[in-house]
Formats: sequence, structure tokens, C-alpha cells
Amino acid sequence: MPPKYNDDQQTKFEVARTGEPISDLSWWRWVKDVTNGETKINTGVSVVVLVLVAYIFIVIGRRLQRRNNGNLRFPPGPRGLPVVGNLLFIEPDLHKYFAKLSKIYGPIIKLQLGRIHVIVLNSSSVAKEVLRDQDANFAARDVPTAVLAFSYGGKDIVWGHCDQEWRKLRKILNQELLSSTSLDSSYSLDGW
Repeated sequence: MPPKYNDDQQTKFEVARTGEPISDLSWWRWVKDVTNGETKINTGVSVVVLVLVAYIFIVIGRRLQRRNNGNLRFPPGPRGLPVVGNLLFIEPDLHKYFAKLSKIYGPIIKLQLGRIHVIVLNSSSVAKEVLRDQDANFAARDVPTAVLAFSYGGKDIVWGHCDQEWRKLRKILNQELLSSTSLDSSYSLDGW
């Protein structure tokens, strides 16, 4: 059992050990009160507190995710793990894996790859409808943050949204840069 000190001796001891007196409201005093004067916190209490904090963060995260994705309806697909999604379950032969999933979930499948939701079209008729018939509805692209830094905020021919400005840029690209006369004139610069 540690020796008992009066308040003056305790303060001198704390000053000698740490270089500064510890006030009654400090973290160290609280730890000593919780652990009955011992310097170690009970491991069981630490684990319980850690589990409770993790549980609270998971519950809050799921509620925020439901609130943000509440108006989005995704097609059916396999459930993924909380952080990695379906990344651990993807097989090396993707075409066989997607064919197996299409027998279970249908021609349109949702996969979660980490935090990103991916929609897989596993039928030529569905792919034709999405890519040709309703191309304007599905033409939006998520611009990565790194691209925003060097491409004028994603307003170029590669990352721009399909609107009038993008159509003008595409027309200029086809007429001026990719025309046969422009390509023939730059053929000698190729160096091959």
C-alpha cells in the first residue's frame, strides 16, 4: 500500500515528479480517483467504453447514410460488409461472377466497392437502353478532387457534363484538332 501524504506533501511530490502542480480538476486527478489511487485504468472499463463509443459512431453513421441515401433506390444486389462492401467477395473471373449474380438478382445488379456504389448491367438489351436510348440521363460523371485541381474545375471535354458548352467543345475538338487535314499535317511531327 502506498504511503499516505498530506496535501502539502502530495503537491510537493507531484511538482517534483512532473515539474508542475496538478490541480484538482486535472485529468491525472480524475484518473487517480477512478482507479482508487492506482495508476492503471481497469482494462474491462476501457474495453466497455471503447465498444460503446464505436457503437454510437456506427449508429450515427448509419442514420446519416440513410438520410443521405433515403431518396435513392438502388437495384438489388448482394449485401456487403460495412467498410469494404463486396470487395472481398469478387471473384477473379468477373464475367462468370456477374453471370452468377444475374441469375440471383436479375440483369441489373448493385455492388458496393468500399464506399462507392457500382451498378452492373449484365444484359445487352439493358445496356442498349441505358447507353443509347437514355444516354443523357446517365451521362453524369463524378469528378475526382485531383482532376478539379488541374482541369479548370472539371469543365473540359473529358470531365464536363453533357450540356451545350460540352457539345461546343466536342464540335471544336472534332473540327479543328481531329480533322483529317489536322492529323495529316501533324503526321510528320510524330517522329516514328
